Amino acid sequence: MSLDGMAREIVYLVNIERAQHALPPLRINDRLTVDAKLQAAQIAETGVLDHVILSGQYPTPRERAEAAGYNWNVLGENLALGFTDAPSAVAAWMRSPGHRANILAGGYSETGVVLAPDARGRLIFVQTFGAPE
Repeated sequence: MSLDGMAREIVYLVNIERAQHALPPLRINDRLTVDAKLQAAQIAETGVLDHVILSGQYPTPRERAEAAGYNWNVLGENLALGFTDAPSAVAAWMRSPGHRANILAGGYSETGVVLAPDARGRLIFVQTFGAPE
């Protein structure tokens, strides 16, 4: 499966989780996808898997969202590294309290997902969450 196909599968799987908790599905927002792409590139370049990458061009979630042109009310982000498919990444997020909270947050209405290889060929998973202003 292509990386874009895996990204779509993540949105699908996350929306299944949301439906099981009576939450509306997240819509893909192209600007949040750009935001996720910026973060994936920074992680690949720096080797730092974190929400704040001080050595990156866009160190904070706020700066990435602004660079992507996303006018937001709330923002969130899930990261993962080294999983080989979408189901295993989403399952790991659902076992992690913070990641699960993002997936099941009622305040989010939109998402963007990007997968990219790091320098060692491992997959970086970035899912951004938001609600527009």
